[in-house]
Amino acid sequence: MKTTFDLPQSLVQEVKRIAKVRGTTAKEIVREALLRVVDEDAARQPFVLRDLSQPGWNPVLTGSSLHEHILRSYEIDERI
Repeated sequence: MKTTFDLPQSLVQEVKRIAKVRGTTAKEIVREALLRVVDEDAARQPFVLRDLSQPGWNPVLTGSSLHEHILRSYEIDERI
């Protein structure tokens, strides 16, 4: 399949230089580079935020503004 990419001249020259040193084609160098990026992306694990919620914390506080939620987060628990 033919596809056209607009690449900087300096990058194309470097790819051609690498291909010449390796005794291969620029097309093969680009193919290898693209496969490497695809493989790395497939192997990447998605970031998962750890659950650090505290027992008794109610994440669904309705009827309050964000400011009130923030102020509540600084309240001292008398049970401690």
